[in-house]
Amino acid sequence: MVTTPSQSQQLTAIQANVAAIRQELNARFLERSREIDALFVAAISRQHLVFVGDAGEAKSAVTEAFTARITGSTYFKTQIFAQTTADEIDGPFDIPALEQGHLRRQTATYMPEATVAYLDEIWNGGPALLNGLLMKLNEREFRNDGQVHTIPLEMCIGSSNRMPQQADDRGQDLRALQDRFALWLIVPTLSDGGHRQFMTDELARRKARARKENTTGRAGTTISLDELHILQQAALEVEIPADVLETWYEIRDQLAQKRYPKPSTRRSGWLLDLVCAHTILFGRTTATADDLTILQHALWQRPDDARAVAALVVGVANPILAKAQELYDLVQSVSEECIVFHVNPSNGKAEKRTKVIEARQSISNLGRELTALRDQARGAGRDPSQIETMIVQAREKHRQVTKLEGGDAF
Repeated sequence: MVTTPSQSQQLTAIQANVAAIRQELNARFLERSREIDALFVAAISRQHLVFVGDAGEAKSAVTEAFTARITGSTYFKTQIFAQTTADEIDGPFDIPALEQGHLRRQTATYMPEATVAYLDEIWNGGPALLNGLLMKLNEREFRNDGQVHTIPLEMCIGSSNRMPQQADDRGQDLRALQDRFALWLIVPTLSDGGHRQFMTDELARRKARARKENTTGRAGTTISLDELHILQQAALEVEIPADVLETWYEIRDQLAQKRYPKPSTRRSGWLLDLVCAHTILFGRTTATADDLTILQHALWQRPDDARAVAALVVGVANPILAKAQELYDLVQSVSEECIVFHVNPSNGKAEKRTKVIEARQSISNLGRELTALRDQARGAGRDPSQIETMIVQAREKHRQVTKLEGGDAF
């Protein structure tokens, strides 16, 4: 634990800045709160993560906006193709040295000297290229001219529009590399309501760009690389009470009962890193069962299992949050159904109005239930922040539906 008042104050101040960055990025990127939090957890735990989702869903934009908020970091980005060579990852060979018989790469501006690496379309690379990443990702080491060098890599983010098994028929060759990434997130397309809000926001950003304003999400509150190291140290010192470990054992047992693959021994150690990083991210120094919810992104291996594994993890770790998620899913469903119905020209005006009134009432009722669950979480000593976020988002859904006919949000 942090031992002095000054260290404690410093940690609190950094955590406050992190909270501000999260708020700013969430305001810029609609429906990407999971991805933003996962990036922070990966950075604090010094683990790697993968985003899987369709092209054009802000995987790169969120990553670059996040990285820009860490001052003093060195960022390496490349898009990987089937023809990509090690020269484009590790740097070209030093020709004068090569003439002297030395296989020395010029690594400046390449991955071996980066603190954060982003590999777009990662699974497009050939086996030799991708297997060459293993040592850098796991040991944080790089072999150059016969010597092994420690590299400063804090985290690597991979992204793709497909899982590696779907990229080609060499999926088995990539299992070792897959295992180096602790967090896996499937990035969904925006909901219909989210798309409408995006278009409204994008129109405003176009006007801002005309005024030469920065609209990328890369400007705002920052933390320094040294401050990230302080967060990483604090995560190493997080206390994990016995009841939290017992909750993890229950999650593991239920995964086994449902015949989901168990995490390897190595990955089990990484899961502790993720839990501790999540604790620090949410401003605590002692883990609670709430912090186990981050594991929903670390325990599935097949995309078809991701939703069910997430429901299992959250249901065991935080039943109140699980119920809140069910209610919020209903909010989204009601909102989407109403918007789709309203834009359908074959539906009459009276029918549309009735649909809007029913949707508004349903979302209002669900919002009140979410508020009750938030109060219940507080009373039980649980972190209510994620439910509070759902309440804010439910109000936004209510506002979007209300705008179809006019009225006040709940």
